[in-house]
Amino acid sequence: MPNELAVLDYSADWALKERNVERRDLPGYLSLEDVVELYGSLGVAALEYYDSYWYDYSVDQLSKLADDVGLAVSAYVFDARLNQPDEPRCAEVERVNALLDRGAQLGAPLCMVHPAFYDEEQPFDAQLDWLIDGLKRCAAHAESLGTVLVAENIDYPPVARFMGTSTECAEVAAAVDSPGFGLVYDCGATVTMAEDALKALERMAPYVAYVHLKNHVLLADGEEAARVYPNLDCSRRCRGTDLADGEVDVPAVIAELARIGYGGYVVIEYQGEEDPRVALPRNVEYVRSLLAAAA
Repeated sequence: MPNELAVLDYSADWALKERNVERRDLPGYLSLEDVVELYGSLGVAALEYYDSYWYDYSVDQLSKLADDVGLAVSAYVFDARLNQPDEPRCAEVERVNALLDRGAQLGAPLCMVHPAFYDEEQPFDAQLDWLIDGLKRCAAHAESLGTVLVAENIDYPPVARFMGTSTECAEVAAAVDSPGFGLVYDCGATVTMAEDALKALERMAPYVAYVHLKNHVLLADGEEAARVYPNLDCSRRCRGTDLADGEVDVPAVIAELARIGYGGYVVIEYQGEEDPRVALPRNVEYVRSLLAAAA
């Protein structure tokens, strides 16, 4: 089955007029609706919705926005804090389950969670146990809906303490041990986390249900950029760039995904500073050419 292309709304975060996740000095110039319209012009199959942007839009509104530009919803994405003691964790599981319901109503085959934000007041091992318990409960609900809850190898430090590396991700997935839970392979996060992208994919492959493609350039000591992505101790700092230009050998990643038989969405995540109206068409065509060559 050929891979279908999608783009996540966060790829336009640097350009948003409001609700942007990342702080910046310059004003934005695109509305959320502008972003969906842009994505509809790219010739991709789907977009990924992040709840932090769309939390007060109804399911009907989100469905209409996507339908009007001919896009499916590849995934609904949200943050969670499942690394909490019993009572607050139970409440958080209920909140996540409601978001899973929302994703299912949108027709998304997957829901993606950033599942835990490190709490310095609690022991790490306890937080990890609580996280796995919470994921098990939420995965059961996802399975009942016919969807899959997924989490990625992530380079955002508060979440990366739990699932920053491919090994950590595979261990969490093995512990959850549910058909309702899988992993998102993010090739660009391996740059920040000092992993080899292909070896990371090999470790995660048994659980991979979704793929994010992004690329990073490693910054030299003292080098600055407006949009910077550090690792846990800030010993490595990166900036986003085109998929063709960073540290990750994206053609090799695409070839390996084809070799292992991955048939799901390939989702473009752009973290550069260029206008997404210029950068995204270029990156979409680049990935489309790689997928055609690997077919």
